[in-house]
Amino acid sequence: MDIPGYYSRVVIRETTSAWVLRPNRIDLNDPQTVGLHDPLRPEPRAIHEELVDPAPPTRLPNFWHLPYELRQEIWEMLLPPPRIICLMSPQMYEKYSHIYKSVHIPAFYPACEESKEIVQRWGVGLRFVSYKGMPIHCEWFNRRRDILYLPSIMSFGCFDGWGSCLDNSTIILNVLEVLEDRYRGDQLSKHFTQVVDQGRFDKVKAFRLSMLKVQWGGDQWGEELDIYGEDTMAVLDLDDPRLPTLLRPVFQNMRFLLGSQNKQQQVHKRPSCLLRHLRREWEAELKFLFEEQWLQSYLQKMDKLVSEELYTGKRFGLDDQRRALDRGHELVRTLIAGMPSIRPVILFEKCYPSTVLSKHNPGAMAGGDDVWNGGRQWDGLRCIAHRRGMTLTYSRGMSSFE
Repeated sequence: MDIPGYYSRVVIRETTSAWVLRPNRIDLNDPQTVGLHDPLRPEPRAIHEELVDPAPPTRLPNFWHLPYELRQEIWEMLLPPPRIICLMSPQMYEKYSHIYKSVHIPAFYPACEESKEIVQRWGVGLRFVSYKGMPIHCEWFNRRRDILYLPSIMSFGCFDGWGSCLDNSTIILNVLEVLEDRYRGDQLSKHFTQVVDQGRFDKVKAFRLSMLKVQWGGDQWGEELDIYGEDTMAVLDLDDPRLPTLLRPVFQNMRFLLGSQNKQQQVHKRPSCLLRHLRREWEAELKFLFEEQWLQSYLQKMDKLVSEELYTGKRFGLDDQRRALDRGHELVRTLIAGMPSIRPVILFEKCYPSTVLSKHNPGAMAGGDDVWNGGRQWDGLRCIAHRRGMTLTYSRGMSSFE
């Protein structure tokens, strides 16, 4: 249907053949008619018709005749597609600004009051500044569609002024970074508790806890299994049925690069073994540890952590220094009911060439993989992931260890 004033209408008709009839037949004996075309044969003639508006429309007056609900759907269709926003440290934004490029507020925002309303309702503009107060990065965060990935809880703590920016949002955290277990100290989990105490996660809708990060270009997946789309990252639930197929070329590449002499560096033989192990780690301990970290962080915020009636005899954490909460206590049940939803996931990051033994990308945390917690050795994320078997290979060059 053609709505006047909406489109520039261009009609180009293809070249056709037309019959041209002349009043007299050709007399081959008449020298004046020799060389003329036979009237019984078609004479090609090009007919072009162009109907072009003199200027494209600058206003759409009929748009306001549409129902309000339909106009809202049209505005929503103009919003950017869902994406995963990776929040880096100030140093990374300043040093690698050509990699971590800013994404600004949608261009249609100043069009009218309705466009401003829809942009403000769906998202928020985040402007990051350096320690000197200079702008270093911008992001438009669609809290309904986008997912905010925090590769480092310490980097997240570098920025203040979040306010209500994370309300009703979904956040990805590295599961081993925000809890305290028997293999590691409590430096990073204290940062998580501090963030909770500051109220930054008060109205977060959901947490996706990354059990593993796989850096893979996806060039061997095919179009039907392309999970990246236009983005550079993708996140899949641990129970996603596509995971065995997606991980198969990753394992093949890993076996080829390790060779027969380094087979012992491979942690799991097949994708199914890896996924089964990750589910077992989640159900057996990690889910409980994250819930305890969240609940005790909130109790500390409420100054209720010292009440003896809240605890049981079960212990956890480094050297069993932490006591588990009584899940049957009324206050604890109330906190559990108000917790954001949590799910274990695997994070994929697009990189080229597609190799699991490539060097770390610029976003990797240099120098901190093996040393945390005041300098004590062997309690970094890499080592804890190795101890728990939450990795693909023990190789030092492994870039998919988180």
